[in-house]
Amino acid sequence: MATRSSTGPQHVPSWALRANEAVDAALTLVVVSLLWWALTLLGLVVLGAAPASCAAAEVMRARAEGRAVPVARTMWAAYRRELVPATLRLLPFGVIILGGLSTLFLALRGGVPEPWMLAPVATLGAVAAGWATASAAALIAVPRLRRQDLLVSWRAALLCPGAVPVAAFLLVVSLAVIGLAALVLPPVGLLLGPGGAAQAAGALMGRRTEALLARHESPS
Repeated sequence: MATRSSTGPQHVPSWALRANEAVDAALTLVVVSLLWWALTLLGLVVLGAAPASCAAAEVMRARAEGRAVPVARTMWAAYRRELVPATLRLLPFGVIILGGLSTLFLALRGGVPEPWMLAPVATLGAVAAGWATASAAALIAVPRLRRQDLLVSWRAALLCPGAVPVAAFLLVVSLAVIGLAALVLPPVGLLLGPGGAAQAAGALMGRRTEALLARHESPS
């Protein structure tokens, strides 16, 4: 007697579901990273990096909230919307980051007049670059913060690392690890770096900044 094969739904092993989610997450990081490079170059780097970063953060934010969005369309729309506002808001922080890193490298390469100045100069450069990085990450990851008046958004972004110091420190460390990995393995930086940075900014600074803003705006 022939046995009829079952055509009903089959149980999918949990490991298969986790593997599928991991592959999907990796593919999203790759697509976001490649689009980030394209949009950054489209703006000739100086005018493209800030809106491209906001666009990448928007996709990673939607993914963290469980919303399925078309990556390319979402990033392009966010890029056009943030082309001028994000560049204007993030430009001072970019200058501080470059200045802090330049000071740090100069100190480590012996570019200070006296040996006793090495530690304080290097510390000053590292703190300035790290603080500005965390502030910029908060601006990139939180649309509500970017919608404030210019001076208000700058002031709030500058206060964010002090309000969530542990998250800010972990973010700077995470970005440093991503940067180091990109230097050692350039394909990693090309395919995963920008997407990973946007994901770290949202996870570490975005949610906490949103919570701080919500508490501040809620009636007492």
